[in-house]
Amino acid sequence: MQAKDFMSRKLATAAPDQPGAVLFNLFLETRQGGIPVLDQNRHLLGIVTSADLLRALFSGCVRFLDCTLYPERSLDPAAVLERINRIQVGEIMRRDLVTAPIDTPFCKLVALLMERKINQIPVVEAGRLQGMVTRFDVFRVLEEKYKEARAR
Repeated sequence: MQAKDFMSRKLATAAPDQPGAVLFNLFLETRQGGIPVLDQNRHLLGIVTSADLLRALFSGCVRFLDCTLYPERSLDPAAVLERINRIQVGEIMRRDLVTAPIDTPFCKLVALLMERKINQIPVVEAGRLQGMVTRFDVFRVLEEKYKEARAR
Protein backbone atom coordinates (compact mmCIF):
# COMPACT_ATOMS: atom_id res chain seq x y z
CA MET A 1 0.00 0.00 0.00
CA GLN A 2 1.31 3.43 -0.97
CA ALA A 3 0.44 7.02 -0.05
CA LYS A 4 -1.76 7.41 -3.13
CA ASP A 5 -3.94 4.53 -1.92
CA PHE A 6 -5.06 6.07 1.38
CA MET A 7 -4.07 9.74 1.60
CA SER A 8 -6.64 12.47 2.16
CA ARG A 9 -7.24 14.30 -1.11
CA LYS A 10 -9.91 16.86 -0.24
CA LEU A 11 -7.92 19.44 1.67
CA ALA A 12 -8.49 23.02 2.61
CA THR A 13 -5.49 25.11 1.55
CA ALA A 14 -4.37 28.69 1.99
CA ALA A 15 -2.24 31.20 0.11
CA PRO A 16 0.70 32.97 1.78
CA ASP A 17 -0.87 36.42 1.39
CA GLN A 18 -4.14 35.53 3.13
CA PRO A 19 -4.89 36.85 6.63
CA GLY A 20 -4.80 34.67 9.73
CA ALA A 21 -8.58 34.95 9.98
CA VAL A 22 -8.83 32.70 6.91
CA LEU A 23 -6.77 30.04 8.71
CA PHE A 24 -8.88 30.38 11.83
CA ASN A 25 -12.05 29.76 9.83
CA LEU A 26 -10.50 26.84 7.91
CA PHE A 27 -9.47 25.14 11.15
CA LEU A 28 -13.01 25.51 12.52
CA GLU A 29 -14.74 24.37 9.33
CA THR A 30 -12.52 21.43 8.38
CA ARG A 31 -10.96 20.25 11.65
CA GLN A 32 -7.73 19.68 9.70
CA GLY A 33 -4.68 19.74 11.96
CA GLY A 34 -2.59 21.50 9.34
CA ILE A 35 -3.41 23.73 6.41
CA PRO A 36 -1.06 23.43 3.40
CA VAL A 37 0.06 26.75 1.93
CA LEU A 38 0.21 26.76 -1.87
CA ASP A 39 1.17 29.13 -4.63
CA GLN A 40 -1.05 29.73 -7.68
CA ASN A 41 0.28 26.56 -9.38
CA ARG A 42 -0.46 24.30 -6.37
CA HIS A 43 3.23 24.14 -5.44
CA LEU A 44 3.61 23.46 -1.73
CA LEU A 45 5.24 26.40 0.03
CA GLY A 46 4.64 25.40 3.64
CA ILE A 47 2.09 24.37 6.21
CA VAL A 48 0.42 26.05 9.18
CA THR A 49 -0.69 23.88 12.08
CA SER A 50 -3.31 24.91 14.61
CA ALA A 51 -0.46 25.17 17.15
CA ASP A 52 1.40 27.60 14.85
CA LEU A 53 -1.65 29.85 14.68
CA LEU A 54 -2.15 29.76 18.45
CA ARG A 55 1.52 30.63 19.00
CA ALA A 56 1.17 33.60 16.66
CA LEU A 57 -2.02 34.79 18.33
CA PHE A 58 -0.59 34.56 21.83
CA SER A 59 2.98 35.63 21.10
CA GLY A 60 2.66 38.31 23.81
CA CYS A 61 2.94 35.59 26.42
CA VAL A 62 6.13 35.46 28.45
CA ARG A 63 8.01 32.44 29.82
CA PHE A 64 9.31 32.91 33.36
CA LEU A 65 11.00 29.99 35.13
CA ASP A 66 8.60 27.08 34.52
CA CYS A 67 5.51 29.22 33.98
CA THR A 68 3.94 30.94 31.03
CA LEU A 69 2.55 34.33 31.94
CA TYR A 70 -0.36 35.64 29.90
CA PRO A 71 -0.69 39.41 30.06
CA GLU A 72 -4.38 40.22 30.47
CA ARG A 73 -4.47 42.04 27.13
CA SER A 74 -3.23 38.92 25.28
CA LEU A 75 -6.44 37.06 26.23
CA ASP A 76 -8.79 39.95 25.44
CA PRO A 77 -11.03 38.91 22.49
CA ALA A 78 -10.65 42.31 20.82
CA ALA A 79 -6.85 42.03 20.99
CA VAL A 80 -6.93 38.48 19.58
CA LEU A 81 -9.22 39.61 16.76
CA GLU A 82 -6.85 42.48 15.98
CA ARG A 83 -3.86 40.11 15.85
CA ILE A 84 -5.66 37.49 13.72
CA ASN A 85 -6.46 40.12 11.09
CA ARG A 86 -2.89 41.49 11.12
CA ILE A 87 -1.13 38.10 10.73
CA GLN A 88 -0.45 36.83 7.20
CA VAL A 89 -0.33 33.10 6.48
CA GLY A 90 3.15 33.39 4.93
CA GLU A 91 4.54 34.90 8.14
CA ILE A 92 3.69 31.90 10.31
CA MET A 93 3.87 28.94 7.92
CA ARG A 94 6.47 26.24 8.48
CA ARG A 95 8.83 25.92 5.57
CA ASP A 96 10.91 23.00 6.84
CA LEU A 97 8.49 20.25 5.87
CA VAL A 98 8.64 16.51 5.86
CA THR A 99 7.03 15.52 2.55
CA ALA A 100 6.63 12.23 0.74
CA PRO A 101 6.26 11.16 -2.89
CA ILE A 102 2.94 9.66 -3.96
CA ASP A 103 4.41 6.14 -4.10
CA THR A 104 5.83 6.10 -0.54
CA PRO A 105 5.01 2.81 1.21
CA PHE A 106 2.58 2.76 4.14
CA CYS A 107 5.20 1.55 6.65
CA LYS A 108 7.63 4.32 5.68
CA LEU A 109 4.90 6.94 6.21
CA VAL A 110 4.00 5.54 9.63
CA ALA A 111 7.69 5.55 10.58
CA LEU A 112 8.04 9.20 9.50
CA LEU A 113 4.97 10.24 11.51
CA MET A 114 6.32 8.50 14.60
CA GLU A 115 10.02 9.41 14.31
CA ARG A 116 9.43 13.07 13.49
CA LYS A 117 6.54 13.38 15.98
CA ILE A 118 4.32 15.03 13.38
CA ASN A 119 0.62 14.66 12.66
CA GLN A 120 0.58 14.95 8.87
CA ILE A 121 2.80 14.52 5.84
CA PRO A 122 2.07 16.41 2.64
CA VAL A 123 2.24 14.13 -0.41
CA VAL A 124 3.80 15.85 -3.40
CA GLU A 125 4.58 15.07 -7.01
CA ALA A 126 6.79 17.48 -8.98
CA GLY A 127 6.49 19.93 -6.06
CA ARG A 128 2.70 20.04 -6.29
CA LEU A 129 0.45 18.97 -3.45
CA GLN A 130 -1.45 15.75 -4.21
CA GLY A 131 -2.83 15.01 -0.76
CA MET A 132 -1.90 14.54 2.86
CA VAL A 133 -1.28 11.48 5.02
CA THR A 134 -2.42 12.03 8.59
CA ARG A 135 -2.39 9.86 11.67
CA PHE A 136 -6.13 9.53 11.21
CA ASP A 137 -5.55 8.15 7.69
CA VAL A 138 -3.29 5.50 9.24
CA PHE A 139 -6.03 4.60 11.72
CA ARG A 140 -8.53 4.24 8.85
CA VAL A 141 -6.18 1.77 7.09
CA LEU A 142 -5.72 -0.20 10.30
CA GLU A 143 -9.48 -0.29 10.85
CA GLU A 144 -10.02 -1.55 7.30
CA LYS A 145 -7.37 -4.28 7.71
CA TYR A 146 -8.87 -5.28 11.07
CA LYS A 147 -12.34 -5.63 9.53
CA GLU A 148 -10.94 -7.69 6.65
CA ALA A 149 -9.17 -10.03 9.07
CA ARG A 150 -12.32 -10.49 11.18
CA ALA A 151 -14.38 -11.30 8.07
CA ARG A 152 -12.16 -14.27 7.20
